[in-house]
Amino acid sequence: MRCTTLQASNDKLGKLLDYYAGLAEDRERPDRLSRGPVDYYLDPDEPPGRWWGSGRLALGLDGEVTGEQLRELLDGRDPTTGAKLGRRFGGKSARGFDCTFSAPKSISVLWALTPDPWVRAEVLASHEAAVDAALGWFEAPTASQPPLDTLQPWDV
Repeated sequence: MRCTTLQASNDKLGKLLDYYAGLAEDRERPDRLSRGPVDYYLDPDEPPGRWWGSGRLALGLDGEVTGEQLRELLDGRDPTTGAKLGRRFGGKSARGFDCTFSAPKSISVLWALTPDPWVRAEVLASHEAAVDAALGWFEAPTASQPPLDTLQPWDV
């Protein structure tokens, strides 16, 4: 798992919201016009983001992530009511985390090249279990703290 802390001062917040919420919103558009390099994230075979974690139900979030929900949360608002959540954000406040999960190359190659659908299903199930375990660790109160001296990308 590789995570980057999402932070933006108020003058740059619009760009952060447009980028991250825009990725989810693009999945919802039927025309799916090209956005250039970010199309990598919009592969039609790539599953949509899903809400995960203990806080999602308190906010009424379940299932697929929508652009509108993500935009509201990154702006510090309840995605259902629009009410402000928590304290005011500063330029160095963490608005969220962009985490990617990658299986080792040998596992990716096994999944891609095997003709056996059972093997593919088992590899996928193993990867999903590993993602759930990593997210469980990340959600633990002390585990999710990136190094305090930097808010640069960090690996787990």
